[in-house]
Amino acid sequence: MTNVYKIESIGDFLKIPSDRIHACLNEMANHMSEFKAGLEVLGIEPTGAEIKTFTWEDDGKNDLNITLNCEDGRSTTVKIVRGVPAND
Repeated sequence: MTNVYKIESIGDFLKIPSDRIHACLNEMANHMSEFKAGLEVLGIEPTGAEIKTFTWEDDGKNDLNITLNCEDGRSTTVKIVRGVPAND
């Protein structure tokens, strides 16, 4: 069974089992780095409002889904499927 954790504040990391926090933070760091690189390629200067929450699925796949919501109501989802274990 896969566990899913929605992170909306720093305190939400305490919902994750202690032996899985490192894996979550590692995946989050990798995904944020990729997201930031994508913004740079597109020439978008981040405002800090681009991401409000982070949902981590503890499935060991290290996949990434990012949904971008624009102020004008448009949205798009980018999905990167690795299917490989994260470096826990």
